Amino acid sequence: MEKTIISVESTCDLSAEKIREYGLALVNMEYSVNGETHKMGDGAFTMHEFYEKMRGGAITKTSQVNVFDAKEHLGKLLKEGFDVIHLSFSSSLSGTHENFVSAAKELEKEYPERRIAVIDSLCACAGQGYYAVAVAEYLAAHSFAETVRYAEDLRRRIVHYFVVDDLKYLARGGRISKATALLGNALMMKPVMHMDKEGRLVPYKKVLTRRRSVITLADLVAKNYDKSIKRIYLAHADCPDEANFLADRIEGATGIRPEIFDLGMVIGSHSGPGTLSVYISAKERE
Repeated sequence: MEKTIISVESTCDLSAEKIREYGLALVNMEYSVNGETHKMGDGAFTMHEFYEKMRGGAITKTSQVNVFDAKEHLGKLLKEGFDVIHLSFSSSLSGTHENFVSAAKELEKEYPERRIAVIDSLCACAGQGYYAVAVAEYLAAHSFAETVRYAEDLRRRIVHYFVVDDLKYLARGGRISKATALLGNALMMKPVMHMDKEGRLVPYKKVLTRRRSVITLADLVAKNYDKSIKRIYLAHADCPDEANFLADRIEGATGIRPEIFDLGMVIGSHSGPGTLSVYISAKERE
């Protein structure tokens, strides 16, 4: 009988309850605040405290999972008798995927009787979580090989839409230029961003004012959600009132109440407080 486990990094932003419910193996990624390093899940900050630090000017950075830690994580699962399907954070945003690929190649020699598949999810944040949950559900009734094929097909059908409150954080991380951030903030520009087919964060639609950008998120969900996966995820960076406003509009348009998650420290370090994002299944990414 096959014994397979789905593995994913903490960039998936799933709650501890979801991780347990779907039996996922989680890799906690590192972030730093003013040079002090922490791991997600270590309880150093609540989400509100973390984003308050950012609002106060704290410098936040993140680290990819190195080959040593990737090998340690996968090796532990293999030693416990599992075959492993690891769904990595988008390779266009981090070197973590390549490090897991390298670790898997080393472990295949040590555990020739086991199977390891490392799949570039092309997803981030709760979109990666949305993807991982769908793959875990599929695995419950399918083989290792069937699940790998399903995961490879599904990844470009998980659509990410998001808005940020202050463009300076995207500029600091190199996602947009500093000049664009300054001009956009001055004009109250709140562009809707999305994840493209290669897993990159790119502008999707120019929108003026925060309220209009949030409404646009709901409109995009109503237009593009195909309901092939009967759930919608929503993640926010310490803006719960706006998250609930968006959830209400989405529920009114689709009949499905989004599940709301905190946007974690790794993604939040680059998008900033006030980030609001939504994740759905669709026929394909644009």
